[in-house]
Amino acid sequence: RPSLNARQSLVDLEHARMQHTMLAHPAAELNSASLLSLPRDVALLTGVIPRQQAFRQDNHDDIELVLLPDEDNEDDFRVMERRDNPQGRRGEEMWVSAEQRVVRIPDSQVQGERISPWAETDYMQALSQLASDMDAMDLTKCAKRFGTVTLPVYAPGEARPWRFHPALGFSKVPS
Repeated sequence: RPSLNARQSLVDLEHARMQHTMLAHPAAELNSASLLSLPRDVALLTGVIPRQQAFRQDNHDDIELVLLPDEDNEDDFRVMERRDNPQGRRGEEMWVSAEQRVVRIPDSQVQGERISPWAETDYMQALSQLASDMDAMDLTKCAKRFGTVTLPVYAPGEARPWRFHPALGFSKVPS
């Protein structure tokens, strides 16, 4: 309908909220329509709006992992967890090893005769290329900015709750 009565109708309330969220407002708040006015390379950052306007409430804690270059082996990476530094200034972060939280799946378990990943699976090569494309950004800084993943913590104390393969990403280890 052309005019909505959000105080009298739940359907109108839903449509009014959707209209408010999806259409740009003069107050320059960030919403779905904001993507249309951004340059194409920035508009692809589609994770920004869901973080600010969650579709559903999460009732679990999250861990944020980053895949950092391994100083000992330049072709490999370490899985690190971002935490707030309790001894540091407010908002200061620290990185602790999260390798114990992740079981790495060997390539032999996802490949076979005429079966192989079709996408680019060399994370370090892709990270190096991205850092180069970003005006020779430091590799570690590039990883902290673009090589992160947020995963839910399902069971506190679970020793290895996630498995990982570059072609498949992260998945929960079955119980």
